[in-house]
Amino acid sequence: MNIDFLEDLVKDPRARRSVRSIIKAVEKLIDSGIGVDDLNITQITREAHVTRPTFYQYFSSVSDAIRATTADRLNEIVQAAPIADSDNPWPGYEKFVIRPIIEALIPHEKFAASVISGSNSIKTLELLIDGVADRLSSVPAIQAAIDNHKDLPNSNYVKMVAAGLVWRIKEWLTVDAHTSRDEIAAELADVLNKAFSGN
Repeated sequence: MNIDFLEDLVKDPRARRSVRSIIKAVEKLIDSGIGVDDLNITQITREAHVTRPTFYQYFSSVSDAIRATTADRLNEIVQAAPIADSDNPWPGYEKFVIRPIIEALIPHEKFAASVISGSNSIKTLELLIDGVADRLSSVPAIQAAIDNHKDLPNSNYVKMVAAGLVWRIKEWLTVDAHTSRDEIAAELADVLNKAFSGN
């Protein structure tokens, strides 16, 4: 998801600029080290140079603005992780799926750790699970694996796999400092191998 999705929701270009300013303000504040539970509307409106009524015109709460900001950052991470174009199932998920995502995530790891650790992170995690599921579904090799194994369940199966990946990445970013980047990539790739290749 990109904040350009606002073009469909907010027709007025000036309104879109206000919303983008709010999203970028939230992003900057979280990147500066402010925890999502400590973020408040005064900080956001000051940083975005908008009024409180303007904020509440588009977001029902600070948590709502955080989720929109997370969606924008997720889009940035996904765009930075190329999708392998082979439509043949292969066991190379680490090289072609996981490692690009991990490498794209690293510059945003502090932001990611913050938004998935807040007290109101459930909806944010749901957003991330949906995003990762969409990403997995767009990988030709995974789609081919599903097509070639008719016994695999529907898209809910992909979403369950995505939920497992998001949970493990959350653990890695927040409490599992001893696991290296290479180790987490190999571990997550093994999950995909077992989920979609039967290996």
